[in-house]
Amino acid sequence: MVKSDEPITIKKYANRRLYNTGTSTYVTLEDLAGMVKAGEDFLVHDAKTGEDITRQVLSQIIFEQENKEGQSLMPIAFLRQLIRFYGDSMQMLVPRRRRSAAARSARSRTRCGGTWKCSSAPSPCSRRLRGAKARRRSPTRAQRVAAARARSTISSARWTTSRNVSIA
Repeated sequence: MVKSDEPITIKKYANRRLYNTGTSTYVTLEDLAGMVKAGEDFLVHDAKTGEDITRQVLSQIIFEQENKEGQSLMPIAFLRQLIRFYGDSMQMLVPRRRRSAAARSARSRTRCGGTWKCSSAPSPCSRRLRGAKARRRSPTRAQRVAAARARSTISSARWTTSRNVSIA
Protein backbone atom coordinates (compact mmCIF):
# COMPACT_ATOMS: atom_id res chain seq x y z
CA MET A 1 0.00 0.00 0.00
CA VAL A 2 1.35 3.41 -0.97
CA LYS A 3 1.42 5.99 1.79
CA SER A 4 -0.23 9.26 0.95
CA ASP A 5 0.31 12.61 2.60
CA GLU A 6 -3.38 12.92 3.41
CA PRO A 7 -4.61 11.24 6.60
CA ILE A 8 -7.11 8.41 6.27
CA THR A 9 -10.67 9.32 7.29
CA ILE A 10 -12.37 7.08 9.81
CA LYS A 11 -16.07 7.57 10.52
CA LYS A 12 -17.56 6.62 13.86
CA TYR A 13 -21.22 5.73 13.72
CA ALA A 14 -23.85 5.94 16.48
CA ASN A 15 -23.59 2.18 17.05
CA ARG A 16 -19.88 2.80 17.95
CA ARG A 17 -18.61 1.09 14.81
CA LEU A 18 -15.61 2.61 13.07
CA TYR A 19 -15.53 2.73 9.27
CA ASN A 20 -12.28 3.20 7.33
CA THR A 21 -13.20 5.19 4.22
CA GLY A 22 -9.82 4.43 2.63
CA THR A 23 -10.35 0.66 2.55
CA SER A 24 -14.18 0.69 2.80
CA THR A 25 -14.08 -1.68 5.78
CA TYR A 26 -15.09 -1.61 9.41
CA VAL A 27 -12.15 -1.44 11.82
CA THR A 28 -11.66 -1.94 15.52
CA LEU A 29 -9.70 0.11 18.04
CA GLU A 30 -7.02 -2.56 17.82
CA ASP A 31 -6.81 -2.01 14.05
CA LEU A 32 -6.43 1.73 14.66
CA ALA A 33 -3.67 1.02 17.22
CA GLY A 34 -1.90 -1.02 14.53
CA MET A 35 -2.23 1.88 12.09
CA VAL A 36 -0.65 4.23 14.63
CA LYS A 37 2.22 1.79 15.20
CA ALA A 38 2.70 1.52 11.44
CA GLY A 39 2.95 5.30 11.20
CA GLU A 40 -0.30 5.81 9.31
CA ASP A 41 -2.12 9.07 10.03
CA PHE A 42 -5.88 9.12 10.34
CA LEU A 43 -8.65 11.43 11.48
CA VAL A 44 -11.80 10.17 13.16
CA HIS A 45 -15.05 12.03 12.52
CA ASP A 46 -18.45 11.51 14.05
CA ALA A 47 -20.59 10.30 11.15
CA LYS A 48 -23.67 12.22 12.30
CA THR A 49 -22.20 15.61 13.30
CA GLY A 50 -18.91 15.58 11.36
CA GLU A 51 -17.06 16.58 14.56
CA ASP A 52 -13.39 15.62 14.78
CA ILE A 53 -13.15 13.06 17.58
CA THR A 54 -9.63 11.81 16.86
CA ARG A 55 -8.36 12.87 20.29
CA GLN A 56 -11.08 10.92 22.11
CA VAL A 57 -10.50 7.79 20.03
CA LEU A 58 -6.72 7.94 20.54
CA SER A 59 -7.28 8.37 24.29
CA GLN A 60 -9.60 5.38 24.25
CA ILE A 61 -6.91 3.31 22.48
CA ILE A 62 -4.34 4.32 25.10
CA PHE A 63 -6.57 3.37 28.01
CA GLU A 64 -7.55 0.08 26.42
CA GLN A 65 -3.84 -0.70 26.03
CA GLU A 66 -3.29 0.31 29.68
CA ASN A 67 -5.98 -2.16 30.79
CA LYS A 68 -4.30 -5.09 29.07
CA GLU A 69 -2.36 -7.35 31.41
CA GLY A 70 1.29 -6.33 31.72
CA GLN A 71 1.16 -3.41 29.29
CA SER A 72 0.87 -0.49 31.67
CA LEU A 73 3.18 2.37 30.68
CA MET A 74 1.67 5.14 32.79
CA PRO A 75 2.08 4.92 36.55
CA ILE A 76 -0.83 6.00 38.73
CA ALA A 77 1.11 9.03 39.99
CA PHE A 78 1.55 10.23 36.41
CA LEU A 79 -2.17 9.83 35.68
CA ARG A 80 -3.07 11.80 38.82
CA GLN A 81 -0.63 14.56 37.88
CA LEU A 82 -2.12 14.68 34.39
CA ILE A 83 -5.61 15.16 35.83
CA ARG A 84 -4.30 17.94 38.08
CA PHE A 85 -3.01 19.83 35.03
CA TYR A 86 -6.53 20.22 33.59
CA GLY A 87 -7.85 23.71 34.32
CA ASP A 88 -4.47 24.72 35.76
CA SER A 89 -2.26 27.50 34.46
CA MET A 90 0.11 24.72 33.32
CA GLN A 91 -2.48 23.34 30.90
CA MET A 92 -1.10 25.32 27.97
CA LEU A 93 2.49 24.25 28.72
CA VAL A 94 1.88 20.51 29.06
CA PRO A 95 1.07 19.68 25.39
CA ARG A 96 4.22 21.44 24.19
CA ARG A 97 6.36 19.60 26.76
CA ARG A 98 4.75 16.23 25.92
CA ARG A 99 5.41 16.79 22.19
CA SER A 100 9.08 17.57 22.83
CA ALA A 101 9.40 14.58 25.19
CA ALA A 102 7.79 12.33 22.58
CA ALA A 103 10.18 13.63 19.93
CA ARG A 104 13.20 12.99 22.20
CA SER A 105 11.89 9.51 22.95
CA ALA A 106 11.46 8.75 19.23
CA ARG A 107 15.00 9.97 18.48
CA SER A 108 16.35 7.81 21.30
CA ARG A 109 14.39 4.82 20.06
CA THR A 110 15.80 5.33 16.57
CA ARG A 111 19.36 5.45 17.91
CA CYS A 112 18.79 2.28 19.94
CA GLY A 113 17.70 0.19 16.98
CA GLY A 114 13.98 0.98 16.94
CA THR A 115 12.85 -1.31 19.73
CA TRP A 116 12.22 -0.92 23.44
CA LYS A 117 12.09 -4.64 24.14
CA CYS A 118 14.86 -6.15 26.25
CA SER A 119 17.04 -8.80 24.73
CA SER A 120 19.43 -11.22 26.38
CA ALA A 121 22.45 -9.29 25.07
CA PRO A 122 22.54 -5.57 25.86
CA SER A 123 22.63 -3.30 22.85
CA PRO A 124 25.54 -0.91 22.32
CA CYS A 125 23.15 1.92 23.13
CA SER A 126 22.20 0.45 26.52
CA ARG A 127 25.86 -0.19 27.38
CA ARG A 128 26.66 3.43 26.51
CA LEU A 129 23.77 4.69 28.64
CA ARG A 130 24.71 2.41 31.53
CA GLY A 131 28.29 3.74 31.40
CA ALA A 132 27.07 7.34 31.48
CA LYS A 133 24.85 6.62 34.48
CA ALA A 134 27.71 4.93 36.31
CA ARG A 135 29.92 7.97 35.85
CA ARG A 136 27.43 10.35 37.41
CA ARG A 137 26.06 8.01 40.08
CA SER A 138 26.25 9.45 43.60
CA PRO A 139 28.19 7.52 46.24
CA THR A 140 26.39 4.98 48.36
CA ARG A 141 25.86 5.45 52.07
CA ALA A 142 28.69 3.02 52.83
CA GLN A 143 31.04 5.00 50.57
CA ARG A 144 30.06 8.27 52.26
CA VAL A 145 30.63 6.78 55.74
CA ALA A 146 34.04 5.39 54.72
CA ALA A 147 35.06 8.78 53.31
CA ALA A 148 33.93 10.54 56.52
CA ARG A 149 35.93 8.07 58.64
CA ALA A 150 38.99 8.59 56.48
CA ARG A 151 38.69 12.37 56.88
CA SER A 152 38.20 11.96 60.62
CA THR A 153 41.23 9.67 60.92
CA ILE A 154 43.40 12.10 58.97
CA SER A 155 42.34 15.10 61.07
CA SER A 156 42.84 13.20 64.38
CA ALA A 157 46.25 11.99 63.19
CA ARG A 158 47.23 15.59 62.50
CA TRP A 159 46.00 16.65 65.94
CA THR A 160 47.88 13.78 67.65
CA THR A 161 51.04 14.52 65.70
CA SER A 162 50.91 18.19 66.61
CA ARG A 163 50.47 17.37 70.33
CA ASN A 164 53.26 14.79 70.43
CA VAL A 165 55.86 17.12 69.04
CA SER A 166 58.12 18.18 71.84
CA ILE A 167 59.84 21.45 71.79
CA ALA A 168 63.44 21.07 72.94
